[in-house]
Amino acid sequence: MGSVKKYSPNIPATTRKLETVAKKVWREAMTNLSTTAPDAASRTAYNNVKAAW
Repeated sequence: MGSVKKYSPNIPATTRKLETVAKKVWREAMTNLSTTAPDAASRTAYNNVKAAW
């Protein structure tokens, strides 16, 4: 994921839709993890990671 952000200006316009899909999948995964996390610290960490990207 980090490399997508780092190199996104160099990615051709035709593949930028893939970046959008990757971001959506990432956000949904972090949302899932934060709702099923066993403790508050984990939920907070997942929410922070989701918001940062």
